[in-house]
Amino acid sequence: MGNDFLFGGLGNDQLNGEEGNDVLSGGFGEDFLNGGTGSDRLFGDWGNDVLDGGAGHDYLTGGFGADIFRFQFGESNLAQPDHITDFTFGIDKISLPTGIPTNFSRAANSVATSLTNLVNGVFADANGAIAEAKL
Repeated sequence: MGNDFLFGGLGNDQLNGEEGNDVLSGGFGEDFLNGGTGSDRLFGDWGNDVLDGGAGHDYLTGGFGADIFRFQFGESNLAQPDHITDFTFGIDKISLPTGIPTNFSRAANSVATSLTNLVNGVFADANGAIAEAKL
């Protein structure tokens, strides 16, 4: 509880930040990192890691390896979204374990009302960078 710094080191680790604004670093190995509630920073570092920011405004960095960024519907909002800092198409994955809801609000200024409408979409970032989304 509180603002924690957790480092996994060598081996496969499970790090849980729970409450507070936490920093989780997996180190070497295939790690599972869950930030819990709060504004967290998760670093997978080396290995094929699973990063779940939990509720709150989180920054997720997979590092080296084929990482999975896991999101639960209802844990983030448009005012304070989560950020993936190093997603690599074709290597990293986004997981939605609770499934796709039948009704959810649109993202940013998109007119899409479902994930189906977002397939092959192209989005401009606030810094002017263009990103292509293939779901």
